[in-house]
Amino acid sequence: MSKKSSNFADQKELPMAKRKGMFSLLSRDNLSRGGTWIALIVGIIMYLFVFWLIPEYFQGTSERLIKILETIAQVLVVGGVASTLVSTAQNMGVFQDDLRDIIYGKDFLKKRKDVPELWEEMTTVMYKSRFDNIPPTLIKTIRELYLPEDPTCVQNRVSSIHMEWKDKSKKIVTVVAHDAFEYTPGSTQDSVYKSSMAIDTIGLQKEDYFYEISYKIDGESCDTKTKEELDGTILQWKNIIKLSGKESYLVERTTKQAFSLVNDHVYSMFATKPINGFMLDFSYPEELHAIFSNMGTTDGFEVVEHKRGHLVARSKGLILKKQGYLIAFYNK
Repeated sequence: MSKKSSNFADQKELPMAKRKGMFSLLSRDNLSRGGTWIALIVGIIMYLFVFWLIPEYFQGTSERLIKILETIAQVLVVGGVASTLVSTAQNMGVFQDDLRDIIYGKDFLKKRKDVPELWEEMTTVMYKSRFDNIPPTLIKTIRELYLPEDPTCVQNRVSSIHMEWKDKSKKIVTVVAHDAFEYTPGSTQDSVYKSSMAIDTIGLQKEDYFYEISYKIDGESCDTKTKEELDGTILQWKNIIKLSGKESYLVERTTKQAFSLVNDHVYSMFATKPINGFMLDFSYPEELHAIFSNMGTTDGFEVVEHKRGHLVARSKGLILKKQGYLIAFYNK
């Protein structure tokens, strides 16, 4: 074998890692990152060439060529600086997003001891365009009285209620109410759900009134502990069901009761916990006249339908504790 061919055969192939490294240097990402600096450096070199080397060593160069080189240098330098600034701004934006996630993250906020004060300041700034001067006492009152410390709430409650005569001569009615809603206890630990009902028993016999209640949790029947209390003529039933292990529950409740429209001609609902989303469908004897009233809610109720013996209404906003509705009945 000839010496030339022998030398060619003795050459070693580049390792795969080195070849990949060479190709990676020419990758789109590396060229994109390095192109900015290359343009900047080349532009500076061209500036030096135009303003220092040409006047010193190439005095015969045409003015047109000098002008072209100067323009190219200017484009390269300005473009490199602009690209660097844009890249820096983008990186700062990323850092700001990361910092925002840390400062306003749930884990960080849970450790802060000034969350109520932080909420007051943010609320003041948020509504600055609507209220130029919000008194600090007003913000404090809203936080302490209208934002419950109890984390429980009710979502999308639908109430279907039917009223009929039990004894028309005594004006005693029977009411069957079916409620369905999503209940969020605020914790997956053991908890209880409470409800209550009360009627005025004055002038009534024992057979004239009654109260029954049953619950289903996530479609399954459950035990309900009911405590009966009499305060003067007001008979109240307090109900408790135990919950555990979930973040939210589908609650279905059916109540049956009888009471006198003479003693209490009003049927009402007052929230014991915040209710977000509420629909009421109420049917009653056609010979009765019904007046529907909003009780304290900020946005009130929208009466969707109100005709003889039938009423449909829905809440247009959040129902807070001790807010609700009232329906007064009387003969036409």
